[in-house]
Amino acid sequence: MTVKHLVLSGTFKKYKTVYAKKINIGDNLLVSDSNNTIVEDSVVQIKPIIKTGVYALFTKVGTLAAVNDIIVSCYATVDSQSLAHWAFLPVRLVWNIKQSLFRFLEYH
Repeated sequence: MTVKHLVLSGTFKKYKTVYAKKINIGDNLLVSDSNNTIVEDSVVQIKPIIKTGVYALFTKVGTLAAVNDIIVSCYATVDSQSLAHWAFLPVRLVWNIKQSLFRFLEYH
């Protein structure tokens, strides 16, 4: 995750996506607990960690559990989850068509 990745901040019932760099101690984040249930948790420490390598995951719904179980967006650099999700609509559409064709050919 980079400082420009979107994280889900707020409560389970009312959350928003914000850049990771805008998160402060005391903010609530949505996280995955040990039972793989999404819960709210407060930020108690922020520290940068620099590692080599790049992973650019992309999901159908635009979110994924990653980085210490924090629920994050697969989008970055655009400060709007919905705008980024719409922008990638053609990519998701092509992938769905491709998967449908594979399934069709598999059963025929």
